[in-house]
Amino acid sequence: SSIGNTTKECGKETDFCYNATAEVASFSTLQKAGCNTMICQHSKNECIEKNITGIPMRFCCCNTADYCNKHEET
Repeated sequence: SSIGNTTKECGKETDFCYNATAEVASFSTLQKAGCNTMICQHSKNECIEKNITGIPMRFCCCNTADYCNKHEET
């Protein structure tokens, strides 16, 4: 998983790479990436977009492909 120039390799075989992006204002985007087994149980190897409390969010999880670093829908 990566954000900017930072890259992280997941260490556990059960881990999924995840990347979450939220547009909090027209001038501000929050991003979080990492490795987790539990957080990706309901969105394995896909990207989803949701509107949470009026904030558009994009959440990607992957362990077999590089969805976390792409900007495409699966």
